[in-house]
Amino acid sequence: MKTLYIHGFGGSVPEEKLNILKAQGLEVYALHLKYDHQSYFLLKDYILGNNLEYLVGSSHGGFMAYWLAEELALPCLLLNPHLSLSARKKVSPTVSQLSCPICTVALGGEDQLVDPNRSLQYLEAEQRPDKVVKIKWVERQGHSFDLEVLQEIVAWSLEEIKIFYKEKG
Repeated sequence: MKTLYIHGFGGSVPEEKLNILKAQGLEVYALHLKYDHQSYFLLKDYILGNNLEYLVGSSHGGFMAYWLAEELALPCLLLNPHLSLSARKKVSPTVSQLSCPICTVALGGEDQLVDPNRSLQYLEAEQRPDKVVKIKWVERQGHSFDLEVLQEIVAWSLEEIKIFYKEKG
């Protein structure tokens, strides 16, 4: 599956995380972003231009993946996403139709950078009948998941997506 990894604000594209995705059989793409007001549109064009099928985003990249998945009807994995009502105002006016079929989310129970409880509240407030949201709460993990834990999270997400599409027919 053609996959885009979207790093967080001020972050970079970590080779070890890309290798975990590749080990799951994914064809991985990634861009180094200097986030600005054009980043969302740059990512959208990149996704469409490369026919990408699955989005993985970390922190602010999770925020971007969330909204891109909604707009482009793609499955996604969000890793400690920075989701908030104030951040929504920056992107959602450009998203006219919400159509993400399945969103898998991993939250570190000890994340000190992005409050996992606020992300949970946001996801609950944004829930729709036509969208499946699967959440994995990972105790004793902070904002960055250990590589072994990340490997488990990616495998879990892909299995949830596989089940979703199998049940959907």
